[in-house]
Amino acid sequence: MRKIIKLSRLCQPGWKLRISALCCTPRSLITLASVFAYLALGFVITPPFAGDSAFYTMDVLHVRSGTAPPEQLWEFGHLVWRPFVYSLTTFVLSVVPDSIASTAAMKLYVGAEAVSALCGIGCILLMASLLYEVSRKHTGIAFTLTFLILGDAFLSYSYSATPYIPALLLMSFALWLPLHIENSAARIAAATFSLVLMVALWFPFVLAAPAIAISPLALRCDYKSWRESLWCWSYWALLLSFHLVWALVSADAPIPPIP
Repeated sequence: MRKIIKLSRLCQPGWKLRISALCCTPRSLITLASVFAYLALGFVITPPFAGDSAFYTMDVLHVRSGTAPPEQLWEFGHLVWRPFVYSLTTFVLSVVPDSIASTAAMKLYVGAEAVSALCGIGCILLMASLLYEVSRKHTGIAFTLTFLILGDAFLSYSYSATPYIPALLLMSFALWLPLHIENSAARIAAATFSLVLMVALWFPFVLAAPAIAISPLALRCDYKSWRESLWCWSYWALLLSFHLVWALVSADAPIPPIP
């Protein structure tokens, strides 16, 4: 109801001025400047390393062409990344023009790179929102976002066909969610699902899960939120068990062909 009232106020005379004033706040300017800097750097730099990007795309193409067994899509450390890229293959190969990438491998690399780059924007937006929840010092937040964007690992992996930045986005979302949505079963389920996908994209992030589970206590100093985060932790542990079983079972699962 409050959101409806706010929207109705925007429709009153002078709403353009209100929107303009909202966009010119220090918080909005810092966030937009960070996103712009991130995108600008993506056009002018070449990542010094791209991890195993080439292996991911080639594995997908080999399975798609039938020259490799379907089991090659499954890897415990990146359980769902190759299957996810595999599901995008037909779309990416038809959308990416030859002027950008001339081979199927390069087109698939560009498509997976675009996913990581978009997730990088999401990470910046969520990080800015999280920082403003714990501090109102614009200068400090601007420096923090600058260091994030200029970080070698963040910038390189954001413009590569790797699952690390998508996993980081899910981690940031699981941290952001308790601070912006009231306690509910849906919130716990969403945070838990984000954690499971995070681990499915990059298993070592499992080490960050305990900190995320107690984050409501640290950020809100709210015992009720912390108690409910324990429920979130319980759900997460249960779903992680399914994740491990899935990793073992799916190793021999056939992959449906893409026309």
